[in-house]
Amino acid sequence: MLRVQFLHEQDTDLTRQIDALAAETDPVLPSKDFTRSIVEEELREFRRVISARFARSIIDGCLLDH
Repeated sequence: MLRVQFLHEQDTDLTRQIDALAAETDPVLPSKDFTRSIVEEELREFRRVISARFARSIIDGCLLDH
């Protein structure tokens, strides 16, 4: 349960970081929409990796219990 809470907190923190990055108005940076799309793609990949690792840890835990 603590792992799920930790992952949720990490996801919420990353979402806040995406919003802050997308809100920047530095003219040297790409457009907000472009920046947001790149960061959101990274977030999707992060979530996929974390989900896979979490699932694997559950499977490993179940295998160790038996």
